[in-house]
Amino acid sequence: MEAAASLATPPPLGVPNVGAARAPHARPSAQVALWTVAGVVALVLVWRIVVVNVSAMFAMEAETTRAAAARAVSWDAANAEALVREADTLVERDPARAEDLARRALVANPASARAWLVRARVAAAAGQTQAYGEYLAHSAELEPQNAPTRLALADLALRQNDAEAALVNLDAAMRARPAIATELHPQLLALLQTTTGETALRRLFAHGIPKWWPAFFVYASARAATVIVPLRLLDIRRSFDPSPAVVERQPVVARLAHEGEWQPAFLVWLNGLTPEQRRAAGNLYNGSFEAPFTGTTFDWRWPARNGVEIEALPTFGTTGARALRFAFQGQSTAPRLIAQTLLLDTGYAYELRARYRLESLRSQFGVQWEISCGAEGSAQVLATGDRLVGTSDWREFAVNFAVPADCFPQQIALVLRGDAKLDLQATGLAWYDDVQIIRGAAVGLSKTASASKTAASASADGDGGSRKKKRPAIR
Repeated sequence: MEAAASLATPPPLGVPNVGAARAPHARPSAQVALWTVAGVVALVLVWRIVVVNVSAMFAMEAETTRAAAARAVSWDAANAEALVREADTLVERDPARAEDLARRALVANPASARAWLVRARVAAAAGQTQAYGEYLAHSAELEPQNAPTRLALADLALRQNDAEAALVNLDAAMRARPAIATELHPQLLALLQTTTGETALRRLFAHGIPKWWPAFFVYASARAATVIVPLRLLDIRRSFDPSPAVVERQPVVARLAHEGEWQPAFLVWLNGLTPEQRRAAGNLYNGSFEAPFTGTTFDWRWPARNGVEIEALPTFGTTGARALRFAFQGQSTAPRLIAQTLLLDTGYAYELRARYRLESLRSQFGVQWEISCGAEGSAQVLATGDRLVGTSDWREFAVNFAVPADCFPQQIALVLRGDAKLDLQATGLAWYDDVQIIRGAAVGLSKTASASKTAASASADGDGGSRKKKRPAIR
């Protein structure tokens, strides 16, 4: 009796304890019966809590062991999670039992997406394609952000030639788990090279451009069998945004340039510029350094961590709001400090003009503007400016040159001169503004004549591609 009484629970607050109030006059047998019933109820409740907790513990352990899954169900046959986990371990060994357990799990918890996944696996093993698709769809409806389910649906859609369903599910998988997007690029590319895939992409874009698109476009531009593929993808993209930014276009611009399609590359690049950026376009782009740098094919580019900080900053004496500042910090690894690819018409005379200002610029052989043949520069130099060191107020320089027929494209670069690595050291500041290339009259130069003129003009200003060291003029 005392043991039974010790298991009894106290009455709720505010509810009179009727048994306690009548205890002095109650019969002993009735009091014993009352406490005995209360003790049994308490035992049942405590046991139920223990069963649920033990079953949950085994269900969690079932992630790694089959036996734990079975023990979880044995402790609580209505534990939906335990039922699903045991079913998951039986799909291959006992599919009928797995199906039964998954059904029981859905009775216990109709919102169990995992139970539908188990049923889908059983159906797939039995070759029941229709049921497999239906069960996967039920699971995705309950858990839309489950990437594996979405990937399974995408795979099924691809096998059924349903491009739209495949793309919708691939998109959902990549949204749910962005880290897998790179792995799916080959499948996306194969899908989007088909007419039905392009149609599906248009429908997807109607709801917004997905976050995975820029990285995929980089992949497609580099890996597609022909450049026509990324151009078509860009055209689809443009139908939802007439002017994708030049940075977004850069992958296909780079592909066209790599294949020597310089004029189409330039047009694709040019059409991505903002109105402000277009005003900076010409024979040379953004020579006033007022537009933001993009690092793209036809913009100014420079190597990172090259011992010099390059920025467009406000300063006195500029034509506009900014000038380009080079802050030299010692050793450089690449002599070409900044460069731009040019598409100057061959057979014409040109003039390179610029303004500069120097602040305690120290270098063994100075810095010098150079125009040469080839997108990456070459030994075929067309023009060079003065080599500059020292300190000076704002000054101007101009260099005349001609572009021969075999020189396309070209490159303009500011070069830190030196014959050896130890020569590539500089300190101080150099500012540049109003860099321009102005086209003149047509000239009739043979390859030999133009090469001779180039060498002569380079010799006159002390460069000529020769390795002979010459001290720069102090400016």
